[in-house]
Amino acid sequence: MAQNKVSAVLEQAVVDGPLNEADAQSAKLPFLISLTDKERESLPRFGAYSITFFYPQGKFYNTRVFYVPAEEISFKYK
Repeated sequence: MAQNKVSAVLEQAVVDGPLNEADAQSAKLPFLISLTDKERESLPRFGAYSITFFYPQGKFYNTRVFYVPAEEISFKYK
């Protein structure tokens, strides 16, 4: 096993800086909430099988834009 040859001494202010910034950003965005495990598990999951459904839908909307209201976000695939 390789020996760890890196050593550093950080001042407490350097450590506290990013943590304080994260708290400040959270205060600016009060609408962001954390989900409980139960809430998170109840959300739909998107995986390989979801792509096979959503990709043709996106192609349809991109080729027939007159069916989608103008306020809708454009759907783009690479």
